[in-house]
Amino acid sequence: MRLESVTLENFRGYSQPTTIRIGDITALMGRNDAGKSSIFDALNAFFSGKGLDRGDIPTTSANHEIRITCEFSNFPALVNLDSGNQTTLAAEHLLNPDGNLEIIKVFSGAKMTCSKVLARAVHPTATGGENLLTLKITDLRKRAAELGVALTSVNQTVKAELRQAIWAHLGNLSPALSEIELKTEDTKYIWDDLGNALPHFALFKSDRKSTDQDEEAQDPMNLAIRQAMDAMRTDIDRIKAHVTAEVEGIARLTVEKLRDIDPSLAAGLNPKLEDKGWEKQLKVNLADESEVPVNKRGSGFRRLLLISFFRAQVERQAEGRNVIIAFEEPETSQHPKNQKLLMEAFQALADDPMYQILLTTHTPTLARLLPLNSIRYISCDASGCRLIQDNDESTYLQAVQELGVLPDHDVTLFLGIEGPNDEAFWRNASRLLSISGHNVPNLGYLADIGKVVFMPLGGGNLQYWVSRLARLNIPEVYLFDRDAAPGDPPKYAREAAQFNARQDCKAFITSRREAENYIHPDAINDEYGFAIQVDGICDVPNLVAKSQHDVHNPGTPWNTLHPDDQRYKESKAKKRLNGAVLQRMTATQLLQMDPDGYILSVLDCIKEVIAGNRAVLN
Repeated sequence: MRLESVTLENFRGYSQPTTIRIGDITALMGRNDAGKSSIFDALNAFFSGKGLDRGDIPTTSANHEIRITCEFSNFPALVNLDSGNQTTLAAEHLLNPDGNLEIIKVFSGAKMTCSKVLARAVHPTATGGENLLTLKITDLRKRAAELGVALTSVNQTVKAELRQAIWAHLGNLSPALSEIELKTEDTKYIWDDLGNALPHFALFKSDRKSTDQDEEAQDPMNLAIRQAMDAMRTDIDRIKAHVTAEVEGIARLTVEKLRDIDPSLAAGLNPKLEDKGWEKQLKVNLADESEVPVNKRGSGFRRLLLISFFRAQVERQAEGRNVIIAFEEPETSQHPKNQKLLMEAFQALADDPMYQILLTTHTPTLARLLPLNSIRYISCDASGCRLIQDNDESTYLQAVQELGVLPDHDVTLFLGIEGPNDEAFWRNASRLLSISGHNVPNLGYLADIGKVVFMPLGGGNLQYWVSRLARLNIPEVYLFDRDAAPGDPPKYAREAAQFNARQDCKAFITSRREAENYIHPDAINDEYGFAIQVDGICDVPNLVAKSQHDVHNPGTPWNTLHPDDQRYKESKAKKRLNGAVLQRMTATQLLQMDPDGYILSVLDCIKEVIAGNRAVLN
């Protein structure tokens, strides 16, 4: 399942129902105590089943219930709503007006535990068809008889078939938005099946000590344990069933022997095997090669251990459920370079359709590395109610004004690129040429010391920076892929013309299809172990992804993969091509793939701008 939104009601600062949209990657920004962590804590309660606290109810509220609502897409096509009998959520009228699954958890009572699980759905309200999900088999048969429903072709031992027959008989169901309880005695199979399909949720808080046994260090490892267990669930269930049968047999025999001694003592004794979960039997301790525990290392190092986990997860094809990772303030205890590495790891994970990433941050410069449509700015109105702003170009600007933008700096150039893979290309290409004796700037080094700022323009950022950067009086260079065959109009021809018409601004368009078309086929062969032909117009990431897939999955044709899986494999190929593959190349190979001199012309222009010669931009 994929989380589309979360709505909080009567929870801390969210006294009124407040909805936060969730994407592949979502960054929550706002001042201290704006309510960012409250969103994470609410999601943790929803997914973990842990109780909340009476103090989580606003002091001004007379309502003693907290409601947390999560809306999901990509839910299972078939669900087991009635003890193994499959049906669909649409057929059971359990979807909301947008065709999504909307689950509400109500927390109440002295311990504020989850007391109700509801589905908000467009559900039948016609007399006789309004509460069928709560009825037992006998009650459904009785209802069908009362309504005169013909059941000759219906399997009357399957509740789903009885419900469908009744609804079909009624015809006009008078559907309306309703709340259907899913956690009753009669609907337990519904919630059991849907609950097992919910994503894994892992929360990493910013205010932890980061020892090797606290949640911040353990949660990634525990998540890996749960996923590994899920992958072997069939075998585990088989072993558990065998152990259960053996133990219950011994227990029954014991009770029988006790009955021989004194029947009254054995009366009412029944064996019950308590399953505490296999996952709880495994524990991971982290230490370096000198057996130094993690909790003896620096806080920045301890948090950087998470990078390895995130990157390892990107390389794996997640099995079973989706995964949601929520990370508070990744900038905590980190050098700016390491902050950037973390953001790149988050973005790479979010490219995998199995993952969604949630972040909180106080730093606009960190959020600048993300697409604008991923930013949610949280603020309070005069009455203390929380306001969520998103999907608007003014959102980031307000965050900058409220939280502060760039510190004092000596930035000499804003370098606009289409995405992180293009940044990797220009960092590696410029370094390769620079260390080979060419008089060109090393863009990676200049970015690391703050002279050059890479500006990713994907995900809706382009129009924002067109109108905003001009105010800063800093030169701008923009690099676009052609994304078209030579001779055809480039994809971003209009945008490039707009940039070139501005003062102190210049745009370049690749002479080849895209950056990957400048990568030498010999380097691809060295890295992957197979050869492809690279020219100026082919789709190199697609060719590499398809070739690698064919090598490792000969029984699964590429064209049978879901488009999301194809895009994910192509995304991984792009990252590897612009990273490890390009680093294998020589300067001679790079220039051989660039007969038009595009790369050198771009770097020569950047060199002049950094030296203070703005004339080259106009």
